[in-house]
Amino acid sequence: MRKKQWTIALKSLVAVLGIGMAGGVLFFVAHPVFAQDIINNAQSVAETAGLSMSDPRIILAKVIRVILGLMGIVLVCLVLYAGWLWMTSKGEAEKTKKAQQIMINAAIGLAIILSALAITQFVLNRLLGAVTGAGGSSGSERGVEVVDRFSSALGAGPVETHFPGRSAQGIARNVKIVITFRDAIDPASIIQNFNPDNPADSTGIDSGSIAISPSANRNDILSEDEVSVSFTPDMKTFVFDPTALLGNSASDVEYEVRLSNDINLASGSSAFVGTSSGGYTWRFTVSTFVDTKPPSVESVIPIRDSTNPRNLLVQVNYSEAVLPTAVVSPTTNIIIRQGDTTLSGGWSIGNQYRTSEFISDVACGTNSCGETIYCLPSNANLEVVLQAAPLAAEPPEAIGPPYAGVVDMYGNSLDGDSDGIAEGNPIDNYSWSFSTNNNVVLTPPKVLSITPPLSGPSGPAEDVALDQQVSILFDTLLSAASLTSSNFIFHSPSESLWFAVSGAAENPSGSPTTAPIIGTDRTRVTVGHGLLSEDIIYGAEAKSTVRSVLQNCFTPSSSQSCAGPNCCDDDARTALCTY
Repeated sequence: MRKKQWTIALKSLVAVLGIGMAGGVLFFVAHPVFAQDIINNAQSVAETAGLSMSDPRIILAKVIRVILGLMGIVLVCLVLYAGWLWMTSKGEAEKTKKAQQIMINAAIGLAIILSALAITQFVLNRLLGAVTGAGGSSGSERGVEVVDRFSSALGAGPVETHFPGRSAQGIARNVKIVITFRDAIDPASIIQNFNPDNPADSTGIDSGSIAISPSANRNDILSEDEVSVSFTPDMKTFVFDPTALLGNSASDVEYEVRLSNDINLASGSSAFVGTSSGGYTWRFTVSTFVDTKPPSVESVIPIRDSTNPRNLLVQVNYSEAVLPTAVVSPTTNIIIRQGDTTLSGGWSIGNQYRTSEFISDVACGTNSCGETIYCLPSNANLEVVLQAAPLAAEPPEAIGPPYAGVVDMYGNSLDGDSDGIAEGNPIDNYSWSFSTNNNVVLTPPKVLSITPPLSGPSGPAEDVALDQQVSILFDTLLSAASLTSSNFIFHSPSESLWFAVSGAAENPSGSPTTAPIIGTDRTRVTVGHGLLSEDIIYGAEAKSTVRSVLQNCFTPSSSQSCAGPNCCDDDARTALCTY
């Protein structure tokens, strides 16, 4: 009697375990697949129809996960069948043995499937985390994964920077969209029917290469007649100017910009190759207002009425991003003159379009990296003049494009006297003077601190926030032209994390300064990036090609004899440098 009771109890336990394993499998399958994949797979269907791009790694991982889940369900059914066979065996040894064997085989199979499913789920989360930068989840209430595809094209790929920035909010309706590439781009791959012999013949956007549309209606793409295109002489920076205001006056509208792999380098090859072959997409939100605040000059280098080494660069730092095509050479909107003579050299733009920089074309030596440096006239009194643009019918809007003066990304003319009112040329022209001596100073910049700090002589910091910005504080003022993703590199175990570089001057107390002093003040370089994934080791690198405003390269990687990977006081080491 007691043996019979134990047999019934054992059979009941088997049945309960079978049901429990079935529930467990269904939970593992249903939770990640059906809770998230209903939405994600619907998105995949839309993408298959040509509505969006999809990462093949993610699709493959999801397919494997679904297959493993179905196999698990089959094995659970076998467990249930074995339990039923055992309970109905009525003591027959052959049926009991058969049930036990099925139970054992199914249990082994389930263990394998559950292990494989766990591994697949881990890999999928990492893949999603690589694309989203968030470990596979957006953190929303429904747990829906928001995939940020091909974001690594910004920083690690062909895109250096752009305006508006990723996920920017409160953008005015009269904004111009600006994209800067790392390398020169063939305008014919961006401008519809572009004529290289007469660029003015056609300036309309090629919407097959660059699609601008509301995110909610991706098929409503701005056409050739709705967006004009201009570019800088180096063919790296392109300005897209909508003919009508974006959005509306009643509510915010999110816009999406999609760059395809039809964009070609000036050499003729595709700009988007390898891990960036899917192109690049970002979004920003247009508000209900029109920007009517004119830009102003925030600071200059060198400061007014100062005397400086002749290998100095000249910088103008603005209160906001300014239009590149209005301030880069061969512009006459910004000039440096000695008496009545305009100095030869070139004006460029950097630091996320907030800094204009001039470098002479007169060679005068080399720095510690063996690079050529260029000098201003020695023992000279020099004047820098920024022209305000002539005003249109509705100031601060300027006449253009093209613009005969400095304007911001909304076409507002420079407010040279910083009174908050755009008054145009010549009232709002901005000028200052300084002098040079005969000295050439080549003191290399050094790193004072890094954030997040190293946890030890050779180990990375731990417990870093997922949105932690990476910053490097240098002991001197840096050239805006060196604040690039080529000189400051964010190392990610995944190729799908975007990053962007910017810099700001600080005084020795760590406060921002509007009067940067050479030899005293510093530059803090910030590397913004996508949301990090948990339990992943990331890295940041500052290359020796980082330059100061005196054109000298970064030390400790300043010596030609140091080849890295980490150059610490001119000594190549395998461990990270500490400061």
